Amino acid sequence: IAVGNTLYEPPFSERAVLRQTEKRKIARAAADLVHEGETILLDAGTTCHEIALRLKEFDRLTVVTNSLATAQTLAENEGIQTILIGGVVQSSRRATLGALATQFLEPIQCDKAFVAFSGVDITTGFSVIDFDAAQVKRQMMKQARQVFAVVDSSKIGQTSFANVASLSEVTQLITDASLTAEDKFALEEAGLRIHVTE
Repeated sequence: IAVGNTLYEPPFSERAVLRQTEKRKIARAAADLVHEGETILLDAGTTCHEIALRLKEFDRLTVVTNSLATAQTLAENEGIQTILIGGVVQSSRRATLGALATQFLEPIQCDKAFVAFSGVDITTGFSVIDFDAAQVKRQMMKQARQVFAVVDSSKIGQTSFANVASLSEVTQLITDASLTAEDKFALEEAGLRIHVTE
C-alpha cells in the first residue's frame, strides 16, 4: 500500500523514530499544560508516548490510556495512578481499541485529553485510518473537559479514512514549527486555536 493511502499507517516501532524531534517538542508543550493532581486521558501513538515520558516525572496524576507502552512507562512511578483501558489489543499499534475500549471509557470523566490523529484538514477535520481507532478517540474526547490534538505538521492538510471530529471539537491543536503560515492561517480562520512549538 502506498504511503499516501488513507488506510496506511506504519507500525508503532517505525513511527517512533519518525519526526522524533518534532514529537518531543509537541510532548513538552503538552506536558506543560498538565498540573499535579489532574486526571488525564492519553491516547495511543508515538507522540502521546513522548508525552507519557514527560508525565512520568510528576508526583501525583491519574492517567487513563489505551497505550500498552504508555501504561508500562507510567507504572514505574508509584505517584501516578495508571488505568489501562480494556479492549482488543492491536499489536501494530500496541493499543487497545474497539467497542470494548469505548464502553470502558463511558463512566470516566477527565480534566484533559491528549489525542493523536493521522490527518487534520480544514474541511474534513480530524481523521484516522480506521473506525476502531476513530470510535475510541471520539469517546476520549467526550469524556474530557479539554481536548488537545497532538499532531506533527506533516499530518496537517492530510485526510485519513475515518473522520473523528470537526475542528470545533478540539480545545487546541499542538503542532511543530514546520507548520506553514498558509495552513496556520486557514485553520485559525476556521476557528481552531493552535499552539506552535519552538
